Amino acid sequence: MSAQTTLFGAVIDEVNDSLNLFGKVEVGQLKPQGGISAEIEAGYADATYMDKGTLQVMPVLLLSKHKVQKQAADALFEICNYLSRKTEYSSGIDWEITTIRTATTPNFVDKEQSGGCYIYSAIVNIEFYLRGVN
Repeated sequence: MSAQTTLFGAVIDEVNDSLNLFGKVEVGQLKPQGGISAEIEAGYADATYMDKGTLQVMPVLLLSKHKVQKQAADALFEICNYLSRKTEYSSGIDWEITTIRTATTPNFVDKEQSGGCYIYSAIVNIEFYLRGVN
């Protein structure tokens, strides 16, 4: 498994284990009935070093869908607050998270006509070091 996939999974698992939200964060598209989802967006290398190690940024799109508008928004605020306030992050054999920042705060996307659910989105940037060759 790639370092990026492992890192992403570790962050999602930590959020699910640490926060008491109206549902678990699931990887992939938002379900029609509602919930919370996370998807990796287009990232980039911010710096490359002599050993070919790179400082990378992985944007993660968070979506929340709930019949109660406050619940939909609050779930994303809780996730963003939790991740951006952390002082210690996960690491693996070939990666180490350096920081997680909220790129876009939770914002209203839509209210569905059928079902009446509110949808909110936010983006967090996971900044990490991908180790180079030994």
